Amino acid sequence: MNPKVYNKADSLAVAGMVCGIIGCVTMYVGVSAIFFGSLSLILGLLARGNTVRIMNRRTRAAVILGTIAILAGIAICARTTYVFFAEYGTIENAFNEFMKVYNESYQRMYDSLY
Repeated sequence: MNPKVYNKADSLAVAGMVCGIIGCVTMYVGVSAIFFGSLSLILGLLARGNTVRIMNRRTRAAVILGTIAILAGIAICARTTYVFFAEYGTIENAFNEFMKVYNESYQRMYDSLY
């Protein structure tokens, strides 16, 4: 009976694949998708090592999932920035709108107590 021996490249590939899956699941939170996607891509490339040959399935999955997560995270961040500035124009306008809503909520909450 020969137990399967895992080497360092297999462990890196599995870790990269898991990070890629997490990056794809958290795709709508742009920053975390970019973070986990980058980590997945780095681990996948480290697992590949210096070999020029074709990558194994786990390594290929880590690189592909990492790339998808990074691209999706960048797209979500860009879209969020565009919508923010299209809605408010400047950060000062956004802050003023937030303070207006905050003050209205504060008044409604404490006026109902008295």
